Amino acid sequence: MAAEEQPLLGRDRGSGQVHSGAAADQELCIDQAVVFIEDAIKYRSIYHRMDAGSLWLYRWYYSNVCQRVLGFIIFLILILAFVEVPSSFTKTADVRYRSQPWQPPCGLTETIEAFCLLAFLVDLSVKVKEIK
Repeated sequence: MAAEEQPLLGRDRGSGQVHSGAAADQELCIDQAVVFIEDAIKYRSIYHRMDAGSLWLYRWYYSNVCQRVLGFIIFLILILAFVEVPSSFTKTADVRYRSQPWQPPCGLTETIEAFCLLAFLVDLSVKVKEIK
């Protein structure tokens, strides 16, 4: 029987004898409870996989570090609009005193966009894997 098919917060109601893997089962139940509580606090959906590997991936994805990196990547892709040509972002609105906009080196913005696209594809694949 797979880990997802077992009751989520099941307990050993037998004679009290410890069977092999009881500690791992208890740890999995605790991790599942922690994820349910975190989902409730953050108003996230509870429709995701609950086996040990998926729980690790889910908790890693919603960790502060991963979410900050993802937020920075979103910021980076949006800020490129102010750097790429044609850009109306200048020091002054007066046409007489307007200098030439900064021209980034060839391939810099394309490399950043490719990196962001790769990060978004990884983000999408993690989200697809977590859906039942």
